[in-house]
Amino acid sequence: MKKMFLIFTLLATLVINANAQTDSKTSKELGGKINALAKSCDGGDMTDCFNLAIIYGNGEGVKQDFKKAAELLTKACNGENIDACFSLGYLYMEGIGVKLDYTRAVELSTKACDNGQLGGCTNLGIMYQYAKGTKQDYNKAVELYTKACNGENTDACTNLGFMYENAIGIKQNYIKAVELYSKACDGNNMISCRNLGNSYYHGQGVVLNYDKALSLYKKACDGGNDDGCKSFAFTYKEVCLNNPKKYCSKYE
Repeated sequence: MKKMFLIFTLLATLVINANAQTDSKTSKELGGKINALAKSCDGGDMTDCFNLAIIYGNGEGVKQDFKKAAELLTKACNGENIDACFSLGYLYMEGIGVKLDYTRAVELSTKACDNGQLGGCTNLGIMYQYAKGTKQDYNKAVELYTKACNGENTDACTNLGFMYENAIGIKQNYIKAVELYSKACDGNNMISCRNLGNSYYHGQGVVLNYDKALSLYKKACDGGNDDGCKSFAFTYKEVCLNNPKKYCSKYE
């Protein structure tokens, strides 16, 4: 079973959600909010420019418009709103609302990271790891993931755990990988829950424990991780049919 590696961190509120529906009262309230934010943004309030960008990115009360969101994020980032710099960097990484540009993404993620936005550190680590917009540098990636993970960014912990597990630019250390996956899973990062389940399934860094593996796969699956669902189904079929009373009574 192959372990998943989370690629990007993105601001949780900047998501694709074009099908959200609101009643007429809520729509009216949103319209007033949008007008107020636009006026405040025009008056130089960069926080409200950022908030307005999120609304356009979500399609909340307006037609979803990533290009408009990117324009507002650019304005806010130029006005030193660091969350905007981080979010804009993500858009450049993915080519959403802007032309894909890893070099620009590196610049924006660096600015965000240097100013304490740990999602920016995580995304910058990814670009150093995969040589996107910058020269490949595993040591720099580890440094950035470590900084972000120490700041409780669970995506960074997941990525760093993956590097320790697979000896990517660092000495292989299954115990350290388990420690990082555990921290991220406790923070409800479902990719780490699935990866931690794999560690228990294979007995890497921990004592082999199918019951624990099944529990973690189920947590990941219940949290929306498709690979967690697949791993649970595979392990249930492989293990439970042979040892139903020992491992699987709780899942019947």
